[in-house]
Amino acid sequence: MVNAGLTEEREEWHDLTPPEKKLIGYSLGLGIVLLVLLVILLR
Repeated sequence: MVNAGLTEEREEWHDLTPPEKKLIGYSLGLGIVLLVLLVILLR
């Protein structure tokens, strides 16, 4: 019983594909840039 739960969790996890990594990078970069712009504009 215990092993069945662990194998299900292991099967759900998979490595990110290159397009997914690129999208994560773009969204993080855009978020940081917008946050910096917001801080600069509100000074």
